Amino acid sequence: MLKQWLKQLIPVIVLMAPLRAVGTDSVDQLIEDGKSENESWTSEGEDLPPVLMLGDESAVRIYQSRMDEGDIPTLCTGLAVDELIESNTGDLPPGDYFVNTHIPRIREKLTDACLIRPQDVLMAVGPGLQKKVTLKQLLLRQEKGPCVGPTNRGLWMSFDEVLPFKPFFFTTNSTAKEGANQFLAGTDNISTILNAEWDEKIKHAIPFLTDYRYEVHMASSPNCTALIRLVREKVDKNDEGLPNELILSIKNNNISVLAQEKVSLQSRSGHIRIIGTLDWNGDGFMDVLLAGDHEGCSYQSLFIGTEDGFDPADLPPDPCGC
Repeated sequence: MLKQWLKQLIPVIVLMAPLRAVGTDSVDQLIEDGKSENESWTSEGEDLPPVLMLGDESAVRIYQSRMDEGDIPTLCTGLAVDELIESNTGDLPPGDYFVNTHIPRIREKLTDACLIRPQDVLMAVGPGLQKKVTLKQLLLRQEKGPCVGPTNRGLWMSFDEVLPFKPFFFTTNSTAKEGANQFLAGTDNISTILNAEWDEKIKHAIPFLTDYRYEVHMASSPNCTALIRLVREKVDKNDEGLPNELILSIKNNNISVLAQEKVSLQSRSGHIRIIGTLDWNGDGFMDVLLAGDHEGCSYQSLFIGTEDGFDPADLPPDPCGC
């Protein structure tokens, strides 16, 4: 594409400087210089800070405009993605574009806004397995969802090979290792029986406990004995703003609320469930993945296990996420 673009410039160059001959050799040299500068730019990347990202089997989202709204760590900030559009070539869906990093002004914009480069390596974390991926090609991808318009694009990066699983998330964290991650699906190992001591403690923490049914997920981790999902089965007009569904964590008979969604009689009551547990960073503490629905808006949450229990992680928002 670049060679064709440069050849189109030859008549313009000749008109501006008619006494200077520009031949194929000169065009080829310009192309080689561009390749060399692009390779140099790719190799200049820095060590990446710990960041979590979302994506799919073939690419990861590096940036979209909602990432600038909060305090979540990202690898790009303040990027006008549509300024990276040059042309659309290759096998891409309509509205998607390759980012041509052979063009100096494109590299300058990316250098100003982003830390990440092609050839950087991420860890893809999936159900039971995690695998390193090498970044290959920058893309502008049309974002999907009810809130986005036809020109709402995100900056993505493709991989040198397609993953054999759908990842939960990606990380730059160097402590994450390839291989198994002790994933246990939220639909496994469920009991509806709660021991009397836990039941008594929860009654003091959650009002109208008889309105809920239990799902007990037993665990054997230093930071968690069990996870309990409470699902409200009865709702009346006085329940506005009360918990509709909750995820509780139990450690040494101490109970804490990990996450909750409330009753909303005006719109839609929220829901939350356990996707699964895992140890993606290999520190010996169980981590928890949750999926929720807030007023019809879907989201995913990650809680990282610590010696004291769990800390919420900074997953980036979806374009139409909560």
